[in-house]
Amino acid sequence: MVGSVLFFVMACSIVTDLQERRIPNLITLPPMAAGLWIVVMMASFQHHFEYLAMYAAAFLVAVGFCFLMEKGKVWSAGDSKLFLVAIVWINGVVFPPWGTTLLIGSTLLIHAGMTLLPRINERTLFRFWQTAFFQQGSSTRKCQYPGSLCIAAASLFMFVMVLMGVEGGG
Repeated sequence: MVGSVLFFVMACSIVTDLQERRIPNLITLPPMAAGLWIVVMMASFQHHFEYLAMYAAAFLVAVGFCFLMEKGKVWSAGDSKLFLVAIVWINGVVFPPWGTTLLIGSTLLIHAGMTLLPRINERTLFRFWQTAFFQQGSSTRKCQYPGSLCIAAASLFMFVMVLMGVEGGG
C-alpha cells in the first residue's frame, strides 16, 4: 500500500511540477492527512505511544529540514509538502528516526548530484538535461530544477532499501 500511494503521489507531482512548475495542495495534502491518520490510529489501537512520540519527533525534524530547504531557495512550498508526504508514508513502515535520517540524507545526496552533474560537462552529455529540466530565463522560477524529481528519486531509493530489508528498524 505504501508503495502504491507514494508512486501515485510522486507521479502526479512530477507531471504537474514539470508542466506548471508547481505542486497543487490537492496532490499532497490528502495523502499526508491520510497517512498521519493511519499512523495515529494504528499506534493508539496497539497502545504504542512511544512509537507515536518517535514518529512525531521524526516528523518535526523533517519539517525543520523542509524549512531550511525553502529558506535556502532550494525548494518551494510544494516540494516541502511532497517531502513530508514521503516522510509520513515511509516512516509508517520504517523505524521513524532511521526513515527520516535516510530520506534526508538520500535527498541531499541526489540534490548534490543534480546540481553538480550539469556543471561537470555543460557542452556534451548534459545539454539534454539542462534543456529538459532547467527552465532558462524563467522569471517565475524559484528553484533551479523541479524538486519533485529529487524527492521522488530519494523516495524510490528508500522504498528499494525497505524492500531489501535495510531499514535498520527497532
